[in-house]
Amino acid sequence: MVINTSIYSKLINIIAIFCYYLPQKDKSDNLKTRSSDILGYADFLGELKTRISLAQMRAALAVNKELILLYWQIGRDILQRQQQQGWGAKVINRLATDLQQAFPEMKGFSPRNLKYMRAFAEAYPNEQIVQEVLAQITTPMISLLLGSFCARAKIRLLPNILCGI
Repeated sequence: MVINTSIYSKLINIIAIFCYYLPQKDKSDNLKTRSSDILGYADFLGELKTRISLAQMRAALAVNKELILLYWQIGRDILQRQQQQGWGAKVINRLATDLQQAFPEMKGFSPRNLKYMRAFAEAYPNEQIVQEVLAQITTPMISLLLGSFCARAKIRLLPNILCGI
């Protein structure tokens, strides 16, 4: 499979974002003392933590795919309105302000980002192409990247869990 280097670098960035979702090391030794009393408990707990982390990663990846498509669609719509209705560049500043007020919990609606969305839609005017690129972010690619990342982070992945990504 040929991997576009820009897609690969974006995937690396997505993996870095997933670091946030990885379970933190337990700073206390209480777990080790308590878990040693129950046969297999520590392994079971480790497997559960891994499954939960991977489910969070899969969910974040699905959300990221949807957001990329949303950003492209916003850019396309801005571009169309500017071309068809003669909207000027100042509309982007107004949109940014209104979107930031409507969605204060979301980041990414600055004037600069809206211009990036517009440029993205201008560079790739066909939605089918955008969806095909998003479809290239496949399970084997994710598994490979996650496996590499988790090896460096010394996180044990269970093969049967990775297959479900």
